[in-house]
Amino acid sequence: MTLSIWRLSHLCLTLLASGFLLIASITGAMLTLEPIKNQSSPAHPGNLSSIRITEFISTLQENYLEVIDIKIDKNEFVQVAVITNDGDFSEFYIDPISFKKIGDIEKKSEFFEFNRSLHRSLFMGEAGRLLIGISSFLLILIAISGIALLLKQLTLKGFFSRVEVSSFAQRWHIRTGRLSLIIILIIGITGSLMSLDRFELTPQKKEAKHIIKPEKLVDEPFKTINEFSALQTVKLNEVELILFPFSPDKEDYFQITLHDRDLLVNQFTGELINEYSFGKWNSLSSLSYNLHTGKGSTTWSVVLFIGCLNILFFIYSGFRIFITRKKGVVKNKMRIENAETVILFGSENGTSKYVAAQLFKALRKNNGSIYIDDLDAYKEYKSLKRLIIITSTYGEGEAPSNAKKFIARFIANPPEHDFQFTVVGFGSHYYPKFCQFAKDVHSEIVVCSKAKILLPLETIHDQSYVQFQNWYDTFQERIGESATLKLSPQKRKVHSSQIIRNIALTRDKNESFLLQLKQKRFVRFKSGDLLAIAPNNDATERFYSIARINREILVSIRKHEFGTCSNYLSSQTKGKSIPTRIIRNSKFHLPRNKNVICIANGTGIAPFLGMAQEKRNSRAFYLFWGGKSKKSLELYEGYLPTLTGINAISGAQYAFSQDPIETKRYVQDLLIQDGQFIRKSLEDSFVILICGSVDMQKDVLKTLENIMKESDKTLLKCQQEGQIMVDCY
Repeated sequence: MTLSIWRLSHLCLTLLASGFLLIASITGAMLTLEPIKNQSSPAHPGNLSSIRITEFISTLQENYLEVIDIKIDKNEFVQVAVITNDGDFSEFYIDPISFKKIGDIEKKSEFFEFNRSLHRSLFMGEAGRLLIGISSFLLILIAISGIALLLKQLTLKGFFSRVEVSSFAQRWHIRTGRLSLIIILIIGITGSLMSLDRFELTPQKKEAKHIIKPEKLVDEPFKTINEFSALQTVKLNEVELILFPFSPDKEDYFQITLHDRDLLVNQFTGELINEYSFGKWNSLSSLSYNLHTGKGSTTWSVVLFIGCLNILFFIYSGFRIFITRKKGVVKNKMRIENAETVILFGSENGTSKYVAAQLFKALRKNNGSIYIDDLDAYKEYKSLKRLIIITSTYGEGEAPSNAKKFIARFIANPPEHDFQFTVVGFGSHYYPKFCQFAKDVHSEIVVCSKAKILLPLETIHDQSYVQFQNWYDTFQERIGESATLKLSPQKRKVHSSQIIRNIALTRDKNESFLLQLKQKRFVRFKSGDLLAIAPNNDATERFYSIARINREILVSIRKHEFGTCSNYLSSQTKGKSIPTRIIRNSKFHLPRNKNVICIANGTGIAPFLGMAQEKRNSRAFYLFWGGKSKKSLELYEGYLPTLTGINAISGAQYAFSQDPIETKRYVQDLLIQDGQFIRKSLEDSFVILICGSVDMQKDVLKTLENIMKESDKTLLKCQQEGQIMVDCY
């Protein structure tokens, strides 16, 4: 089945069953508390699996004048009916160890009975039971389609890899789904089986029918209860009911009902008179009941409670995702054959579709001959002059569900006249094939003889509307038009951080400084994560790679003469608080149990100061850094000597590009100088981390490529094996 069919099935099934599942999940969550309550009740006897019924019956008869029956109810309470030594009839819960009364027979809780009735039948009798049964079956299909969607998006290999999606609803829909869909599948299967049992559509537990042979009804050889061979291996946890003989006549006997069979036992000899099996289906039915209700296990009851809450969350987050996908729907007013500008979008979760729709609305103000559609709807547009493609990437570099046919259709039917095109890709750096489908589309169109590039391929990380706005500004300049693009700003959850230190050698323009901050509300982070700051409530956030030093944030910032954020931060004094946001950057954390080489220029050194402190083993940690002058290195003097002194840094080399005394060198010159060491390190599975400017990154990667030309292992191979980690802007 294609992805779109799985998604459509998942959506339709959820829409169909959501109302009933909502009620069933709430009441189910309440009912899972009953086994937990019972397990903690003073009347609960504890573990019955270690108590043989022969010992229990024998001691019980010694303590009471007569025993009438023993019942083990569904809550595993041991209930006895006896005649006391005073001749009184009494019925109560008993402790099977001390044989003392531990509680009166409890009335059923009105709270749990209300939830149970609502859960089973919606107070609608048989019709309600049927609806709940159908909902349970639909829950099975929803879980199966959900698992299929997860496997298609994450693949089996990456099923439990970190999910990095900006949308809260989608991110946690996937994360919780991976952990609880199997539990929900069990709830659905067991609920369906119980409904089938209720409507007698499964083999039923029949009333025991015994055949009694007269020769079995004897009164010798007499044996005590403890010697009864038929009951030697039976434990108390297997019992449902024990009926004692009414008289001392040999025609009377013990009738013992277990979970899987019914026994008649001679009261004198202890021999088995007859045995009636309820069949294997009854055992499966009992297991299904226990799994669905949590009976007998506090741990499983808690798991079921979480599963029920997850169903509620799935309903909420699923509808949020559905609404997001429908967001920004627009209608074309232009006939397709007259469209000069065509916007095609590929969207999996709604972001690309929304952005394309807003772009369509903005351009339509000045351009009436514009058309918008799915990528899969591509055809030869007779009047096409400008093609704009906005697309996300799905899973491992695949096309979104509404764009799978585009490339094949474009190859089969390319435009026959000249046109300009531009491609914008939305994706996440956290995935190895960042914006891969957008790259594939661009590569396919660019080889078309009629295609002319309007703007280079633009790849946008983390659904950044700011980055798209910058692209749009360039786009307007290129086409010579002007129209306001309206994109709703993404809501960001920020926290307050207090300035602990603001360190600078000077406060001149274009000079770097250090900020040390303490979070007022702790958010877990590591060196290499990003600190997002929006100065003075600016809509545009700035991102800085950070170090974690003594549980505080250290960030190195270069001050720009006209830089809004850098000037704002430079002016902050000790004790002041600023709004910040931590962004996980798991692809740039210190690798565990790996030797590393860290390469940075300028303020890119910051995360490596924290990583060196994090290193807790004998693994190698080498640092190569390039700055303007030897004086600029003084900014980090409070950290580097300490790290070198505790052997956190195995070796450090520095290059200065504008020092009046030192030889002019860049960080890539240091790599060339130690080329043999670098090459051998990569061959020995070292990991290289690069942080700083994009220009430095390009030069360093080119240098590394040249160094590895003398090796059997190429730089590309190193990148594919995860030995090159980059965080440059």
